[in-house]
Amino acid sequence: MDFEPRETAMTAYDPSALLRMPGIEETLTGIGRELTRIHDETPRVVHYVSDLRRWLITQIALSLYFDQQTGADPGGLTASRLLKLEPLKRYASRNTVSAHLLQMRRFNIFTVEAQGDMRTRPLIPVEEALRLIRIWLDEHLAALDNLDGGDRLAFSKANPSLLHHAQPRIARTLLADPAWADPPESIAIFTLSGMGSNLLHDLISRVSLPRNDAERLPIGPLRPRSLVARYGVSRSQVIRLLARAQSIGDIGWADPPYGGEAWISKRLFDSYLYWQAVKLAAVSRAFVDASERLAS
Repeated sequence: MDFEPRETAMTAYDPSALLRMPGIEETLTGIGRELTRIHDETPRVVHYVSDLRRWLITQIALSLYFDQQTGADPGGLTASRLLKLEPLKRYASRNTVSAHLLQMRRFNIFTVEAQGDMRTRPLIPVEEALRLIRIWLDEHLAALDNLDGGDRLAFSKANPSLLHHAQPRIARTLLADPAWADPPESIAIFTLSGMGSNLLHDLISRVSLPRNDAERLPIGPLRPRSLVARYGVSRSQVIRLLARAQSIGDIGWADPPYGGEAWISKRLFDSYLYWQAVKLAAVSRAFVDASERLAS
């Protein structure tokens, strides 16, 4: 290990503590902008894991691979091991898990390591998948550094194996936390659809900060055709998703259906902040644990 992280980088937060920190709204919405940027860079891959259930499957699959790399669990990633994980069954059926793994192979995100039974053959992530998960982790470490002046990102770059130790804890913590894996309706409307998480990040990032305390927060013009073009989905998908959010009062337009300035509700914005804070807190705790392991 090249250096010890500063004491501030060793802070493990809970969501409520993060939400009290100066600049937290800018930091959490900034994460959303970065995730949207990653989508624009690699839309096919990111679009496919935008659905929260597929995101959970992918993260847990990666955790099995990384545990094998660190020696924490020699079993590695196989379809049969993934299908047996009880916590995952709360959010994804066997058919969903199996279909997702097949799609991940089809999109060349995971590849087969050896010949043999489909259920027991080890799978490994390809280099592009490893690059994307490293970017994902480093963006969140940078966000924490922005809040407290830590040097987690520098530590990660100097110690690439930090990812191998931190990612499994992040994945399992979030899978076990219903505040992340089973979010409230305002969030779930978006995250349980094929393009939803990407659109949710997009909408939140349009809010001007610092915001006022109004119940409706302006986000500028929002037209379905621009979302269709950006996210590569059908107009009917976009309309259906926007209609669901509109039906519970979380989005609207000055001149319905889609004319004039659009707005999102304060409830949606606040729910998003808490949801993201849950994830960032999990990253902070995993960083502490992983950096201590590397130091021992």
